[in-house]
Amino acid sequence: MKKNTVNFQPEYKLWKACAKESLARPVLEYVFFRNGYAYASDANILVRVPLDLCTTFDEESIDLLDGFAIHASLLKNLVKYEKVEVAHDIVKRNGEDKVVAVLIAWKENNCVKVYLSDNLSVTPPNFEGILQMPKEVVTVSKIGMYSKRTDTLAEAMGTKRMKMIFTQKDGVIFVHPVEEDNESVGAIMPLMLYEE
Repeated sequence: MKKNTVNFQPEYKLWKACAKESLARPVLEYVFFRNGYAYASDANILVRVPLDLCTTFDEESIDLLDGFAIHASLLKNLVKYEKVEVAHDIVKRNGEDKVVAVLIAWKENNCVKVYLSDNLSVTPPNFEGILQMPKEVVTVSKIGMYSKRTDTLAEAMGTKRMKMIFTQKDGVIFVHPVEEDNESVGAIMPLMLYEE
């Protein structure tokens, strides 16, 4: 059930699916907004959540977020605010005017502005390419995975119960919430197991 304030919904902990201080891939420390979805990944798991599910923003605000990203630590703090608005602002970048998305957050008498990034130094992964379900799925007799990854996905997707779809040998494992009204999608990247 969505809370009455205008903000990101705290039960969707997208920041948990992001990489933590990744020197190798700092781009994975961000939550990305594309085509009405929020994406988060740490290279081991990936989650896609519809913005109209994980926020109480109106359609216009959701459209303003498109193409921008927010650092996981900032998102984690924003959910504590009473109200968040989405706007566009003009900033100077390399001597040129640039339109950027900004989140304006209120908590009691305090106001904070968070400028979202659209020009990270590294291009984010092709999230939708990873989430393409193959035509064939396989029966799996033996799997191995870190349970912490499924816990993290559940928290990021705002669910307690999930179903998994195994695609091919050593392929991506797709994860869906059991609740029909939750259209989030998760993915667990394959983990190689070696028997001794």
